[in-house]
Amino acid sequence: RHEGMASLSAARPRGWGDVSPETATAQMRGGGDEPLYDSISPAVFPSTTYARSPDLSYPKGRCYSRDDNPTVEPAERALASLEGGGEALLFASGSAAAVAVFRALRPGDHAVIPGVMYWGLRLWVKTFCESYGIALSTIPMEGRDTAPLEAALAAPPAGAAP
Repeated sequence: RHEGMASLSAARPRGWGDVSPETATAQMRGGGDEPLYDSISPAVFPSTTYARSPDLSYPKGRCYSRDDNPTVEPAERALASLEGGGEALLFASGSAAAVAVFRALRPGDHAVIPGVMYWGLRLWVKTFCESYGIALSTIPMEGRDTAPLEAALAAPPAGAAP
C-alpha cells in the first residue's frame, strides 16, 4: 500500500462516498503495469501503422492504431476491474459509444431514448432505427419521475406483434 493512501480519505472531494484505498490505488494505477519500460503512468502511442513480416502478416497482432490503439487498454482494464466486469471499451466520443450500442441491436428490438438529447445523435438514431426495423420510443426524462421509462419498457413497441 502506498504511504500517501492513508491521507487520501481525508483529502478526497465531496461526493466520493466510501472509496477504499485499494479502489483509489486501482484508479490511479490505470489498469496495471506498463510492460515495456515499467513506467508508472501508461504510455501514449500516437497513431501509426505497424511492422509486417515478410509474409505481410502482423506478428504482434496490430495493423493500424487508429482503430486498435494500445493507449486506451490500461484504462479499459482499470474500468473493467473497478466495475467487476470482464472487459470495458472506451470510445473517442459519447456519440461513438452510442452508435456502437445501437449497431448491436437487431431488427425487431426496441430502444428507448430521452426526448431531449444531442440533436445529431438523435437524428442518427431515428434514421438508423427506421432503416433497420428497430422500434424506438422517445420519452421525457426531466426530473426524477421514472414512470415514463417504466411504461416504455413494459409496453410492446408500436407495430410489434402481440
